[in-house]
Parts: sequence; C-alpha cells; structure tokens
Amino acid sequence: MAGDRQALQTKLDEIGARIGELRHRIELRAILDHDHHVTRVELEERHQILARQLREEVADLEAHGHHVSALEQMVLDWSNRLNF
Repeated sequence: MAGDRQALQTKLDEIGARIGELRHRIELRAILDHDHHVTRVELEERHQILARQLREEVADLEAHGHHVSALEQMVLDWSNRLNF
C-alpha cells in the first residue's frame, strides 16, 4: 500500500511540475502570439498532431508495463494541448 501511495504521489508531483511549466509557457505565448488568428486548417492539423502524440505516449507507457487509466489519458491529452 505504501508503495502504491508513493507511486501515485510521484505521478501527481510530476503532473504538478509539468502544469507549472506549461502555465509559464502559456503566459509567454500570450505575449508573443497576441495578434495571430488560428485558421480552421491549423486547428485540424494541431488536433491530428495531438491525437497522434497522445496515442504514442499511451503506447509507450503501456509497453513499459504501466496501465494508463482514462483519467491519466485525459491529463496527458490536456497537458499536451497546453504544451503544443
């Protein structure tokens, strides 16, 4: 039990650190991309890239013996979208 709790805490800490880094990037991007308007084609391309990236990350984690829950997939997808 203690090992499971520690593993979960480690995952949460990693996610928290990644969120902090992504927030910083978003703030910088808002300054740099203030006047850019995204087109429909750009949004579709971004969606395809993000969907592929999520599939690859999940496959990689599962190939190393880690079960990726639906919640973890949602968090990965969310952070990838922020990181994009």
